[in-house]
Amino acid sequence: MKKTYIKIAKILSVAMMIISIGNNNMTPLAASKTYDFDLANTGQVYTYDSGSKNQKVNTGEDWSLRVTNIVFTTNTRGYGMAFIPITSAKHKGGHHVWMTTTGKKYGTYDGYTGATGYYYLGARIDDDLSGRIAADGKWNSDYVSGI
Repeated sequence: MKKTYIKIAKILSVAMMIISIGNNNMTPLAASKTYDFDLANTGQVYTYDSGSKNQKVNTGEDWSLRVTNIVFTTNTRGYGMAFIPITSAKHKGGHHVWMTTTGKKYGTYDGYTGATGYYYLGARIDDDLSGRIAADGKWNSDYVSGI
């Protein structure tokens, strides 16, 4: 009986060691953050959501966006609403993506560093539109397939 307990303890310790080694090779992702915009035309100036601060942990990896709701006050949609990562210093941090409907998209950091650190989500509406657009959802400054 004592030998059985020792064998089980050895098996469990080896399993725990394998699991801990495997977890050390995984890069953790920051949790996706929610955002909420209700914007009028600001030309090409982006507004950022101060509650959308997200930590990027993987350098250069695409960023992720899910639009859960988007509402236009007019029937004209144009390009819709553009979303973009904004650095903590309030500079554009990556390329924008346009949304006119709900769904998900991925943006790139091409031409930007895509460095680790904190980013906010910024947005603006098509500068040819009048009226307002409201949108909410979640985003991540790293790639998240199931966002």
